[in-house]
Amino acid sequence: MIEPDLFGGIAPWLMRFSFILKVILVADAAFLGIVFLQSSLDKLINFSSNRAYFSETFAKTFLKSAPGLLLIGMTCIELSAGITLNVSIINVLITGEVQLFFYAFVLAALAFLMLIFGLRISKQYAAAASLTGYFLLVLFGMMALALLR
Repeated sequence: MIEPDLFGGIAPWLMRFSFILKVILVADAAFLGIVFLQSSLDKLINFSSNRAYFSETFAKTFLKSAPGLLLIGMTCIELSAGITLNVSIINVLITGEVQLFFYAFVLAALAFLMLIFGLRISKQYAAAASLTGYFLLVLFGMMALALLR
């Protein structure tokens, strides 16, 4: 007969580690979910002023002909990321499953890459650099998710 705890007490530690990783995922997703939902809802509510900002920002770049399309695309990705992050939290709390976090973090990474690209193209280097912490938070969530697999 095989002993249920072959590793002399490591199984409870792994269970605690798994729980801690899930807490990290939920906190990470909650923070990013708030960021993306607020940002996308602001873009929807103040669409005309955001479109004017995008027009001004990209006026001297090769993206100058598509500020409305850029704004719509960015809003859709941010809204999708925000919703998916929050649904991921509900899903892990109800079922314990973490798979949805992967898709949420991919959308979040895509949103930040789009933001950084736009800021760099428009030569707003300091603003682009300020997004580094947010992007690292997404990568941190992906690493926590990978450790759970």
